[in-house]
Amino acid sequence: MSGKKKKKEKETRPPVEENLPYTVGAWKGIEQYRCKACPFDTLNFADMQAHIGKRHAPPPGQIVDRFGNQLT
Repeated sequence: MSGKKKKKEKETRPPVEENLPYTVGAWKGIEQYRCKACPFDTLNFADMQAHIGKRHAPPPGQIVDRFGNQLT
Protein backbone atom coordinates (compact mmCIF):
# COMPACT_ATOMS: atom_id res chain seq x y z
CA MET A 1 0.00 0.00 0.00
CA SER A 2 1.20 3.48 -0.68
CA GLY A 3 1.00 6.16 1.98
CA LYS A 4 -1.40 8.24 -0.12
CA LYS A 5 -4.93 8.78 1.07
CA LYS A 6 -7.76 8.34 -1.38
CA LYS A 7 -9.65 11.53 -2.10
CA LYS A 8 -13.31 11.19 -1.23
CA GLU A 9 -15.70 12.08 -4.00
CA LYS A 10 -18.18 14.83 -3.22
CA GLU A 11 -21.49 13.17 -2.44
CA THR A 12 -24.79 14.80 -3.28
CA ARG A 13 -27.39 14.25 -0.59
CA PRO A 14 -31.13 14.26 -1.24
CA PRO A 15 -33.17 17.11 0.19
CA VAL A 16 -35.07 16.37 3.39
CA GLU A 17 -38.67 16.95 2.36
CA GLU A 18 -41.87 15.00 2.71
CA ASN A 19 -43.29 15.86 -0.72
CA LEU A 20 -40.63 14.15 -2.80
CA PRO A 21 -41.51 12.03 -5.86
CA TYR A 22 -39.62 9.12 -4.26
CA THR A 23 -39.19 7.41 -0.91
CA VAL A 24 -35.92 6.63 0.83
CA GLY A 25 -35.51 3.26 2.47
CA ALA A 26 -32.68 0.86 3.12
CA TRP A 27 -31.44 -2.30 1.47
CA LYS A 28 -28.76 -4.23 3.36
CA GLY A 29 -27.77 -1.03 5.17
CA ILE A 30 -27.52 1.06 1.97
CA GLU A 31 -29.93 3.91 1.16
CA GLN A 32 -32.45 2.85 -1.48
CA TYR A 33 -34.54 5.32 -3.49
CA ARG A 34 -37.97 4.17 -4.74
CA CYS A 35 -40.07 6.06 -7.25
CA LYS A 36 -43.61 6.75 -6.03
CA ALA A 37 -45.04 6.79 -9.57
CA CYS A 38 -43.65 3.50 -10.92
CA PRO A 39 -41.73 0.36 -9.84
CA PHE A 40 -38.26 1.94 -10.43
CA ASP A 41 -35.78 1.84 -7.56
CA THR A 42 -32.05 2.45 -7.25
CA LEU A 43 -29.25 2.72 -4.73
CA ASN A 44 -27.88 5.83 -6.44
CA PHE A 45 -29.40 9.27 -5.76
CA ALA A 46 -28.17 10.72 -9.08
CA ASP A 47 -29.90 7.86 -10.95
CA MET A 48 -33.16 8.68 -9.16
CA GLN A 49 -32.87 12.35 -10.11
CA ALA A 50 -32.26 11.39 -13.75
CA HIS A 51 -35.20 8.95 -13.71
CA ILE A 52 -37.63 11.55 -12.33
CA GLY A 53 -36.44 14.12 -14.88
CA LYS A 54 -36.73 11.76 -17.86
CA ARG A 55 -39.84 9.75 -16.98
CA HIS A 56 -42.07 11.92 -14.80
CA ALA A 57 -41.35 15.57 -15.63
CA PRO A 58 -44.26 17.39 -17.26
CA PRO A 59 -43.87 18.16 -20.98
CA PRO A 60 -42.77 21.71 -21.89
CA GLY A 61 -45.67 24.14 -21.91
CA GLN A 62 -47.66 22.22 -19.29
CA ILE A 63 -45.95 23.61 -16.20
CA VAL A 64 -48.16 25.93 -14.15
CA ASP A 65 -47.66 27.92 -10.98
CA ARG A 66 -49.80 27.52 -7.85
CA PHE A 67 -52.43 29.87 -9.36
CA GLY A 68 -52.77 27.88 -12.60
CA ASN A 69 -50.84 30.36 -14.75
CA GLN A 70 -48.80 28.66 -17.45
CA LEU A 71 -45.04 29.05 -17.07
CA THR A 72 -42.71 29.21 -20.03
